[in-house]
Amino acid sequence: MSPYRAFNCFRVILLSLVAWGAAAGLAVGSEPVAVLRIASVNRLVSDVDALSEKTSRPEIARFVKALMAIANNLDGLDQERCCCVEFLVPEVQGDQPSFRIALPLTSPDAFRATVQRLGLEFYEEGSSLRLRKRGEGEGKHPFVRFDDDHVLVSPTETAFDAPLMTPLEVVEGPDLLLTFDATRIPRGLKEKLREKLHTDSEVDQRRRLGESEADHALRVEVLQFAERCVALFIEETTSIEVALDFIPEGNEDAPVAMVLSTRWKTLTAGTIAQQLQHLATEQNFFSASTASPAALRVHASTQMPPRVCDLLAQVANRAREAVKKELEKATPQQRDVVLGLFEAFDQSLESQHAEVMLEFVPTESDMALLAGVHIKGAERLNDAMQVLLPEAEKSDGIERVNLNAATVNGVPLHRVHSRDRNLIEQSLYGKDSTLYVGAGGNALWIAVGHDKLQNEVRERIMAAATESDRSAVIGSIELHVRPWLPYLEKIGRDPQFVDALKTAFTDEQHDAIHATVQVEPDGLSSQITFDEPFLQLIATAITGRMKARR
Repeated sequence: MSPYRAFNCFRVILLSLVAWGAAAGLAVGSEPVAVLRIASVNRLVSDVDALSEKTSRPEIARFVKALMAIANNLDGLDQERCCCVEFLVPEVQGDQPSFRIALPLTSPDAFRATVQRLGLEFYEEGSSLRLRKRGEGEGKHPFVRFDDDHVLVSPTETAFDAPLMTPLEVVEGPDLLLTFDATRIPRGLKEKLREKLHTDSEVDQRRRLGESEADHALRVEVLQFAERCVALFIEETTSIEVALDFIPEGNEDAPVAMVLSTRWKTLTAGTIAQQLQHLATEQNFFSASTASPAALRVHASTQMPPRVCDLLAQVANRAREAVKKELEKATPQQRDVVLGLFEAFDQSLESQHAEVMLEFVPTESDMALLAGVHIKGAERLNDAMQVLLPEAEKSDGIERVNLNAATVNGVPLHRVHSRDRNLIEQSLYGKDSTLYVGAGGNALWIAVGHDKLQNEVRERIMAAATESDRSAVIGSIELHVRPWLPYLEKIGRDPQFVDALKTAFTDEQHDAIHATVQVEPDGLSSQITFDEPFLQLIATAITGRMKARR
């Protein structure tokens, strides 16, 4: 795509967006509910230059510079200070939301000349100034107001009644920052949302789905609990922030391409803040990370709220009653082991601690899956396996079962050989993969891979955490790209896409995505980081589109 065509498309999109608001007859409140802040034009151009340099794609920088030249190099626009878009919600019910774009200026006259260079023009309508394409007739065009050192553009003239709330200054923060301030939502709108939520919930509660009275009562409890949670979210959320920092300055030994972070804040003394503090764990059963490499590592650990545990216990009781009816013709031993599964589940609910781990570990030629679920009283699960796995051997899909194939740290592992494996399983785990399953030591373990997988399982079971360590991190993900490349080739993914991945990820030390979710004193926060080689993918995608559209 040529720079002229690209900029023309951008101009049409911008005008269409602003004109849409004008056509809707939007009205405005006194303060912005949300603000999208762009650090500065120079910051974005600098990021583009860095992207071009780090990926050896100078055509990207040349393309952007050509766009800037067409736009008179944005003369008149202050390229050091931030720009912003403020979204406003009206206080009067029935009015529609609006927005206004604020651009910092160094010279209003020079900016007017830049606008004319783009094929646009200002015209007066009464006491207002409006913007349109040159030669176009009067219509629903956006309003414009020049102030001391900035210009405002909005689909509604009333958007100028409230002062600009976002300082257009030089900032050191992220490249892009979206801030949603829930305290500025009018009280009437919040009440309307809660009324709609309550009405919808009552309709769902009155529905009869061919269920028993007990099942219906349980469903109503769940719906009421869900309504309460959403109502608290509406009432106690104070702000939500989403930040994107492109090519941030950081550790040179572990360069980062992008950082995406979010922050949800609630009333400090509110119900949500108090409940969130209970999510942090006093002790993790599984170690959150190990020294061994993993293609994918997921760990989640949290203390469940008492009300959630109570609802889950009711669901388990309903399931237990249904299973009892199905076991009327079973042997006493079968009945005891199956009902023992529910006892183990009850013990886990009593502890209120929920924790899972999952890892895909690369081997010499294939992948191995290791997964664990923290379950109190897991010995009852093992008793059930001793009885149920031999029964499963009678099915068509199971070739054979080897009970107690190995014992690791007191945990018996049972080997299950399947008859048929689909293409995905063969490509991922190999043609001779084996399923290991075991329970004990307050955990259920599952592993899939080659027949010598016992060593990996042994290391992971032995690595279970033993020291008390309160953790505010309730979830983490670590994904490495390089170990998955052979698998993508096996399943026949787009060769061009796989080649792009191979080109980008040549260093196995820097091929990761890291993500965490953490409890804060007044809410939750999350962060996702992308290693620098992801820049190569971005550059490949950009240049590919540029070539395809020329």
